[in-house]
Amino acid sequence: MLRLSGGLRVAVVVLVGLAAATHVASADDLAEFIGRSDQNGSMITHYGYVTHLNGVADADLFFDPANPTAATARLTYFATTTLNSRHVLGNIITTATTPGTLTFYVRDSGGATFNDPSSVRRVKPARCSE
Repeated sequence: MLRLSGGLRVAVVVLVGLAAATHVASADDLAEFIGRSDQNGSMITHYGYVTHLNGVADADLFFDPANPTAATARLTYFATTTLNSRHVLGNIITTATTPGTLTFYVRDSGGATFNDPSSVRRVKPARCSE
């Protein structure tokens, strides 16, 4: 669970291999998404799709609400960060990364896949206004 300024919360489910962590949705959650993080040396690439956005019907986030997957997602994301430290204490490994940029993409059609990380960003980025 990530906490943002103003008390907003974002639930994160990251796929690790074939197993996914689970999270019980809360009315306080701003957004929930499923994603993957791939590490290549010190570079980490994060990508996936939004499964819940507070104030938006979950069915509206997918082109096929009966099949809510990356391939049918309307809202995807992509980010990169760099690993800058690693600490080992017994069998526990912790890491720290530098800040990165998280970009969301609004899709006109489906087609994203975890087999091709760049597929989540083959559309124009979403625009945000304050």
